[in-house]
Amino acid sequence: MQQFPSKVDTWLRLLLSSAAALCFASALWSLRLPEAQQVGWVIALLLLTGGLCLWLMTSTYYRLYDDLLLIRSGPFRWRISLASITSITPSNNPLSSPALSLKRLEIAYAKHRTILISPADQQLFIQTLQACEAFRGEIDTSLLASSASIPR
Repeated sequence: MQQFPSKVDTWLRLLLSSAAALCFASALWSLRLPEAQQVGWVIALLLLTGGLCLWLMTSTYYRLYDDLLLIRSGPFRWRISLASITSITPSNNPLSSPALSLKRLEIAYAKHRTILISPADQQLFIQTLQACEAFRGEIDTSLLASSASIPR
């Protein structure tokens, strides 16, 4: 088993940190209001939202096992069988995904399913994946150009 943290773009780190700080500051400010008891649910929601922003930013990673790719981002988890992966291609797609950078890998698996990830060290991730016997998918040649392939 090997774990790969997500690369985090500076702009996204600032956005998530600012959102969390704003939520926490708003919750603290709301506690000072005389109506704090009536808006307790709003305060709880602000604290949960701020916590979620920090949780996503600090716990997004990808684990490769012999036959499984485990993706974790805060409370969200995906388990993908390596045998079900059909292809891996580079992507800059900004769609919501367990990737904290726009320098992403698009993983196609099962029947018409895709997920975007952004390992901090894409080359090491690709090399480690290639070394897994269960993996039989295709890897875009542009991802292989700057890395030496590990024989299976």
